[in-house]
Amino acid sequence: MITVLGGFPYLVKDSAVFSAYGKLAKEIDTLDISAEFKETTKLAVEAHYGVKGEIAWLSHQIQALTPSAVECIINGVKPDDLTAAGSASYDTVTHLIAKPGPLPPQYKETCFDLLGKNDIIGIIHLVGLHMGASMIAVAINAPVVDAEDLPAVKNK
Repeated sequence: MITVLGGFPYLVKDSAVFSAYGKLAKEIDTLDISAEFKETTKLAVEAHYGVKGEIAWLSHQIQALTPSAVECIINGVKPDDLTAAGSASYDTVTHLIAKPGPLPPQYKETCFDLLGKNDIIGIIHLVGLHMGASMIAVAINAPVVDAEDLPAVKNK
């Protein structure tokens, strides 16, 4: 049986990989973090790796970002209309995925001020979750699936 993590339709439900991703995704969903922060994080990672299927799926799910912000993030440009949380998310995520090493103090301090220690660790896990899934998609050249054809959309 095929199921999805976001728009990733190639993770098999009974596999250890899906189980691990599914558990982590559920835990991350319980974090008390703004939708804008989560959406910016996910979209920035997927855009960095160019995972078209996931970008299409996320674009249909996004509620906290404006259409222009979504377009900017997809094109690798920081949107002008982000809140402080969205801006911190974009800066932090783009740094984590593009540069090795620890977060610079300004990103860490901003995120800690906005989220607190536990939630920033959760966001780092969210980045890692989507980086891993993106790398799988790129490695297997995953097909782009129409958003309407995804089980997560059909079951709504």
